[in-house]
Amino acid sequence: MAGSSSDNPGVVIPPPTYSLVAVGLGYFLNRHWPWPLDFPHTELVASLMLAAGLFLMSWAALGFHHYRTTILPHKANSALIQQGAFRYSRNPVYLSFLLMLAAVAFAAANTWLLVLVPANWLCLHWRVIPKEEAYLIRFHGDLYRQYCHKVRRWL
Repeated sequence: MAGSSSDNPGVVIPPPTYSLVAVGLGYFLNRHWPWPLDFPHTELVASLMLAAGLFLMSWAALGFHHYRTTILPHKANSALIQQGAFRYSRNPVYLSFLLMLAAVAFAAANTWLLVLVPANWLCLHWRVIPKEEAYLIRFHGDLYRQYCHKVRRWL
C-alpha cells in the first residue's frame, strides 16, 4: 500500500553515511599520503560553502516540515514538495551534503577530501536517487513525472 510504513524507497545506506565515509577516508589518506590543498583563501571558501550548504539544508527542511513529510529516505513519503528549494532542485538536501563536504575539504586544506566530493556525488546519483525516484513515481505517478520535467535533478 502506497504511503504505508513498509512502502519506502528501499534506500539501505542512509545518504549522510556517504559523506561521513568520505570524511574518514579523506583524513586517512591525508594522514598516510599528505596532499595539502594549495588554494588561496581556503577559510573564506570553506565558510561560504558551509553557509550555502546550511542555508540550502534549512530551506529544504522547512519544506519537509511545511508538508509534514519525512526527510528520511528509508521512510514512507506523504507529500511531493515542489516549493522552496525544491523549485530549483529535486535534491536540495543532497546538494547541501556536497557543499558541506567540500567546505570541510577546504577548511582542512585536504585535497584527498576534495577529490572525494565527486565520488560522493556519484554514490548519491547512482545508488540513492534512482531508488527514490522510482518510489516517487510509484507513489505520486504523473504528478512526479511532471515535476521531473520542470525541475532538474541537481540544479
